[in-house]
Amino acid sequence: MELKIYLANDLGFNDAGRYWLDKVLIPRIEEVARAAGVEPIIYEPFRDNPGKGWKGLAEQNEHYLLASGLFIGVSEGQSFDTGVAVEIGISCNNDCTRRIHVLRTDSRRTNDHPDTTLNLQLQNSIEESGGGIHKSLDALLRALDHHMYSLTQY
Repeated sequence: MELKIYLANDLGFNDAGRYWLDKVLIPRIEEVARAAGVEPIIYEPFRDNPGKGWKGLAEQNEHYLLASGLFIGVSEGQSFDTGVAVEIGISCNNDCTRRIHVLRTDSRRTNDHPDTTLNLQLQNSIEESGGGIHKSLDALLRALDHHMYSLTQY
């Protein structure tokens, strides 16, 4: 079984972030998926769109996002990344048929309500999808493991 995964993140714009994506996050996602009998097809914006103008890039990203079965977002830093936030919004534009999982290990607050971790609309979209906000890589991988195995159970 194949699963298209949209990997939205703010890490690919510097060497340290790119290294962590390539050497840690993406291999671990692939490992969890394959252990559950799922072949992951990971789409990463910008990297998978060389040479496109901004309009072509935006259209291609939206196409892959809406074709995906799983959304994984990563946003670190004091402010939640606006690109990742918009992609979550697009993902839930008309319905939330794909699970949204967000990794956010940064402990600084980015919320607008005392009971939320992120902006309340973002958090609501993530939770309504059946996904979650994860404070560690291990927590994200456990959630993905559960999700991958649920896909292969008939």
